[in-house]
Amino acid sequence: MIDAPLLNEMSLSRDEGRAALARSGIDIGEFGRPEFSRLRELVDEECRRSGAARASLRVSRMTSKDTPRGRVVRILCRSDYFKDREAFTFNPDGFVGIAGWADETSVQPFLKALVAWVRELAPEPEMVSESGRDAVPCP
Repeated sequence: MIDAPLLNEMSLSRDEGRAALARSGIDIGEFGRPEFSRLRELVDEECRRSGAARASLRVSRMTSKDTPRGRVVRILCRSDYFKDREAFTFNPDGFVGIAGWADETSVQPFLKALVAWVRELAPEPEMVSESGRDAVPCP
């Protein structure tokens, strides 16, 4: 598991989160409800820890839809002043939308949860650093 103080000190960009996922070697297309449910849990943990959105930000639901181009998985979030905003959208072309509504501060719990999730599921987690930035395998 990722060390909480390290996660709280770092700031990630959406591109760094996407790059961590790309480097991980995991195939999102093979994932089902259990894997995405774990991401939901990690997002909720990070949102509680961060106090985001007046400490009311939580994952609300997940949808999965098969389209002619492939499956689209959306994880939505809510707060005491909004509902059903994007947490993550996993698109069939490989693009991952990450809390598009959020500024660079509000997106941090989502990015930190994404990196933690990738590290848990990656065949070679050492290829994804705890910060989500480029990593090299340890000898």
